[in-house]
Amino acid sequence: MMTPEASQQAGAEALRPGIALNSAGHLANPFATYRTLREQHPVCRVEPDGLWAITRFADVRFAMQHYELFSSLGFKPLLQPDWLSPQCRRGGFMLAEDPPDHTRHRALVNRAFVNRVVAELIPLMRQQAGELVAQIQARTRAGQGVEFLRDFAYPYIGRIIGRLTGTEETQTLEEIRQWVAFLETIPPTRPAADYIAALEAALIKQNDYFRAIIRDRREKPRQDLITALVNAEVGGEKLSDDLLRQSLDLFIGAGFQTTIQTLNHAMMQLARLPQLMRDLRAEPALIPAFIEEVLRFNPPGHCVLRKTTAAVTLSGVTLPADEYVLVILASANRDPGQFPQPDKFDMARDNAKQHLTFGYGVHTCIGANLARLEVKIALETILPAFTAVSCPPDEALPWIDSFLSRGVTELPLQFA
Repeated sequence: MMTPEASQQAGAEALRPGIALNSAGHLANPFATYRTLREQHPVCRVEPDGLWAITRFADVRFAMQHYELFSSLGFKPLLQPDWLSPQCRRGGFMLAEDPPDHTRHRALVNRAFVNRVVAELIPLMRQQAGELVAQIQARTRAGQGVEFLRDFAYPYIGRIIGRLTGTEETQTLEEIRQWVAFLETIPPTRPAADYIAALEAALIKQNDYFRAIIRDRREKPRQDLITALVNAEVGGEKLSDDLLRQSLDLFIGAGFQTTIQTLNHAMMQLARLPQLMRDLRAEPALIPAFIEEVLRFNPPGHCVLRKTTAAVTLSGVTLPADEYVLVILASANRDPGQFPQPDKFDMARDNAKQHLTFGYGVHTCIGANLARLEVKIALETILPAFTAVSCPPDEALPWIDSFLSRGVTELPLQFA
């Protein structure tokens, strides 16, 4: 018979099973880790830093819905680590806010982020996609390979985000790419001094760009998103210059790499399942369903951070108050209790749009429809131009060193 002391020890081990989300094995195949967690340790502590993790669909949705129990202030340690100088710590506009602050700021952004702003980007999307596809066709005819990030994803999304945020007039795509790459790989523990110096230099430079854009729009208003944000007013409140800078940080940081990686994941699926490409070429009306299944099956962002405000019980386990929690959206998207045969890519599944890739509740991504539109127009341009595409297997691709997001740093493709 197990003694009370042994029973307590066994319970502690069950809550800390020794799974590391920053290990090479997890980064190579995170979905195997998520399956183990859902089945055996749905609420437990993981590495790094003994963070709590929740992985089942119902629990993840509950945490996203109940901000009063799972606060978005959980993002603060990544946005404002104590090893960064004060002027380099990011504010976390909307991302690390709860109501009522989040409610006010989202209303101001919604006032500026009207359908007209997105609609005016469509001609640019089609033009940019067409020019880039023509260049890829020329490379293919010349027998040259294609590096998809360099040859399509970066310049396509970069041009759209640059136009949306005004950065296209002030800095290069490469500068934005390097800044976003830093944001993706900010570690949970203090990094080396040379990394900190390079990160701070990038953050200071980027903030200077943002301040210049805001100053320009105040002095010379235009028909664009930044001017609309400068002028947006709800209940007599406007965004301060600091909050405007934080909003630009959010739009680029969240809208750049996530959409790029969604495009990459879409191309990988077309390469892995050639019939999909034939089906989509024959019936382009299926493209939106394909995009939703890509978002469910392999989302670009895998986790969000939250902090418990009170003790809360999920799946029979009580999380104490004031604990940092990884809410693993990508695991919820593969929960068989919500999505039958979740490891099968099936764009005909009738509940694919129930995925949690864009969040849930008050923190549903404000740019979700823009991201869907960007990917849709890209695929509508790529698919008629080629009959097939191939790429290396997952294990041969260079994956980003992050347990919070999922993407590659290069994607070599062969088109036919």
